[in-house]
Amino acid sequence: MSTTTASTQAYGPPDRSEPPFAPALVEEMLKLLVKAVRAHQLYLHNNPIYLRALDLVKQAFQAIIGREAREQMLATAGRLPRTVVACVGGGSNAMGSSTSSW
Repeated sequence: MSTTTASTQAYGPPDRSEPPFAPALVEEMLKLLVKAVRAHQLYLHNNPIYLRALDLVKQAFQAIIGREAREQMLATAGRLPRTVVACVGGGSNAMGSSTSSW
């Protein structure tokens, strides 16, 4: 037995001339999978527990932005500003600067 044959047999899939399942069965299984995933996604995005958890995660990340801005301001200027201006386009920077305890 040569090394090429041994490594192919040890690691590669065996050669099959036909697929293990009928193509119609595979297609039906994929349709059912897609249907199940879509139903699950709709359930998650309308679930109040999921939405609340998502809000808490966003709030935590926004608070980190605010704390980092506060630390950088204290390190750079030695004091906190009287006014904070933030762009509201994306939301997270503005929310982070307003949620932190300035």
